[in-house]
Amino acid sequence: MSVYAIFPLIATLVFIPLLVTTFSSRPLQTRHKLFALYLIPAMAWSLFDYLLRINISPQLDLFFIKGILIAFTAMSVQFHCFSSSFFPPERGRWLPFAYATLALVVVLVLLGYVPEGVEIDGDKLYPQFGAGMIFVVIPLLVLLGRNLYVFHKSLRIIDNPVQYNQIISLRLALFVLGGFSLFALLPWGKEFPISHAGNIINALILSYA
Repeated sequence: MSVYAIFPLIATLVFIPLLVTTFSSRPLQTRHKLFALYLIPAMAWSLFDYLLRINISPQLDLFFIKGILIAFTAMSVQFHCFSSSFFPPERGRWLPFAYATLALVVVLVLLGYVPEGVEIDGDKLYPQFGAGMIFVVIPLLVLLGRNLYVFHKSLRIIDNPVQYNQIISLRLALFVLGGFSLFALLPWGKEFPISHAGNIINALILSYA
């Protein structure tokens, strides 16, 4: 197995206990369901990347990279849906915008605008997402900014220590998810699956929260 596949594999595995714990919660509340709907595409994102990097079949490379992009977008949107459930009632959650973003990415992938493909150099794989990624990155950055803005405002007025700690954990998870995901767009971030280290860190943060 390629050393470059280790991070995606570990990231896939670390979410399994979280998923089991979430579905074992009783009663199963709305936030549990939203959290599970985030965990599933998060695992799928790492799994698709793992399958791509072990290069089981060059003919499947394009399929795997398309799966990576859709699963990553679904993960990001579902994390927004989960984190925005902690918004104060008067703050809009922007769910139509979030799901429109996911629908747009699915359409772009199905029409072949993104991704462009995979470059192979020995045992190294370089995903090529193409210029169309701007239509993926900008809406997701807008959602990230919305979450950080609302949580920044909320922290000023919350006096409940439990809610305060939850929002601190969510803010940290958002910074980790956003920061490490952007690495995948950099040249060395395409070679090394650094973004999945963020997935692993997020699992630890959310386990603590």
